[in-house]
Amino acid sequence: MKKLFLLAVLSAVVCGAAAHPNHIFGVRVGMNIANMTFKTGGVSATPNSVVRPLVAFSYEKSLMHTLPLYFETGLGIAGYGTSVSDGAVKLNAYYFEAPALVNWRFGLTEDVSLIPYLGLSMRVGFAGKVKSGSAKADTFGDGGFDRFDMGVRAGIGVEYRRYSFRFGYDAGFLNLSDVSDVTVRNKTFLLQLGYRF
Repeated sequence: MKKLFLLAVLSAVVCGAAAHPNHIFGVRVGMNIANMTFKTGGVSATPNSVVRPLVAFSYEKSLMHTLPLYFETGLGIAGYGTSVSDGAVKLNAYYFEAPALVNWRFGLTEDVSLIPYLGLSMRVGFAGKVKSGSAKADTFGDGGFDRFDMGVRAGIGVEYRRYSFRFGYDAGFLNLSDVSDVTVRNKTFLLQLGYRF
């Protein structure tokens, strides 16, 4: 049984290493199932999740000629936010986003690859509103959240020929609040459909 398992692992590595492109360009669309965590005075709260769109251009660069290990980056627009008190207060935040990830393309068959990935994501907020009834305020800027955010991102994807589906999680580790005793961080699950050229 051990020999069979080792043979399967070796086959996956060899299939992945046999021939892989040096540069991969692609596009991705999908959604963030976004939320935020709030902490003050030792008490933390996580309100309701919201669904926000995302779209991105992606670029992957091979790091080794013999193995399918890639550095992955790109540029996209992604929505984040949360909902409090069953939608009585809604917070929308839209960011320009650029990941810095490493992925490995396990070739399961000639047409199918499994792609785990891990790294960082950097974001700069450019638009957003906080709505409470008829009152509105800007998410970023004076009295709002900091525009710059960064998170740890991990996930896994399945690619069939040139099409892919990805699932991941992004945990923001920077405090977005400028209030001294309040900590606010982005958290989100990501679902992406992609196409590589």
